Amino acid sequence: MNDDNLSKTLKIEIPRRNQKVLIANFYKTDVHQIKKPPLVILLHGFPGDKLEAGRFPPMAKKLNENSIDAVAIDFAGYGENEREPVLLSKQIENLEDVYKWAQNKGYSSIGTLGLSMGGITSLLADLPDRKVAVFWAPAFYMTKIVRKAGKSFAGFWFRVLKKPIRFSNKKHEKVTINQQFIDEIFQKPPEAIDVKLANFNTPALIIQGTTDLAVFPKWSKHAYSKMPQDEHHKIECVKRSGHGFRGDKLKQFIDHSMDMFKRYL
Repeated sequence: MNDDNLSKTLKIEIPRRNQKVLIANFYKTDVHQIKKPPLVILLHGFPGDKLEAGRFPPMAKKLNENSIDAVAIDFAGYGENEREPVLLSKQIENLEDVYKWAQNKGYSSIGTLGLSMGGITSLLADLPDRKVAVFWAPAFYMTKIVRKAGKSFAGFWFRVLKKPIRFSNKKHEKVTINQQFIDEIFQKPPEAIDVKLANFNTPALIIQGTTDLAVFPKWSKHAYSKMPQDEHHKIECVKRSGHGFRGDKLKQFIDHSMDMFKRYL
């Protein structure tokens, strides 16, 4: 079966609770199934988009090859969506809206894959009956990533220059943060994240590169240690992989993810 017959990619609009929409790529398998296939929601990091620098399409393709649909969204303020300040709370709402959309489409077996900031978004969202969660180098401890120096710089910028900070991703798309973004991050201290992890009973897999300088491996190992210690929660470390993994490293991330999705979806 060739790729053209295996799946198709559709650009769709998913409704938000504020009457706006999220632009998404819907990777739909064409393999005939008696019942609705499973679905995986792909969640990008900061300041990425629904393609995640080319990493999400091959993940979606592998899911389709295993008769699993996938949808990769642009969070509000990213990608093809209209420009608005990025907020963690807004991303959590976005994910919950996408999850509701999926349920309304008849999907009953739903999993998530969150990269970096998409990881903490996935952790904190309320997704009833989610079957499995995969985290790629998850930015659970955003306060450690931003650090006090970053908070001080941002505070100076917003207080003195009185304008948002703009970042560009690899496609030169502008992403904007404001003071509220920083304030929200520091409302999620490590201790609060640890409590959330301890109560995260959904089957979960953390995949972490050993040479990641954005999300340090020790943070993901600590996060895993706070999760329920049972057969349904795992961590996999990819040797000599950084935060911008490609090639064989990406293949390892995908292979580990598929083992989890095939087990629980």
